[in-house]
Amino acid sequence: MKKILYINLNNKRIKVTHQYDEYKINLNGDNLVFEAPPLAGYGVVGLNRLSVYDKNSLSQSGSHFAHFMKCNGYDYLVMEGESQEPVYVYIDKDNISIKDAKHIYNESYNVVRELLKKELEEEKIEIATVGMAGINKVDFAKIMFRNNKSCGKNGLGKLMATKK
Repeated sequence: MKKILYINLNNKRIKVTHQYDEYKINLNGDNLVFEAPPLAGYGVVGLNRLSVYDKNSLSQSGSHFAHFMKCNGYDYLVMEGESQEPVYVYIDKDNISIKDAKHIYNESYNVVRELLKKELEEEKIEIATVGMAGINKVDFAKIMFRNNKSCGKNGLGKLMATKK
C-alpha cells in the first residue's frame, strides 16, 4: 500500500490517500510528482534514488530527499496547480503546512536551507528547491538538493518554479 500526499497549490488544500501498489498515479496536466523507492529510509546505500516526474518527463537524483520522505511516511508527493505567491511546503510526519516563501524566493540552495533551519528551529531538514534559472523559466532548469545533487534538466525545474 502506497501513501500519497497531494498538495493543491491553487487552494492550499492537503490530502493524504492510500493506493494499492499495482496502480499508477493518474497525472493531471501539470502535476509534479516526487516518488521515493520502496526501500528508501532504511539507510542502505543506493536505495534512496528519488524519481521526479510529470506526464512528459522523468528524472532521478541521488539525495537524502527520498529518505526523508519515507521517514515521514510518504511514498509520493504530488504537487497540483500553481500558487499565486511563493510558498514552501513543510512536512513533519502528519503535520503538513504550506508557508509563505517570499523571503527565500530568490535565494540559493544553501541560503534557503540555512534560513529554513532557523525559521523552523530544526537542524535536520532536507529541501528541494529551484534557483534563478527556474524562476527565469529556463527550459533546462533543475531541482536542487543537498550536496550539489539535482534532477530535472528536462524541464522539471521550470515546472516547479512555475508552481512557486
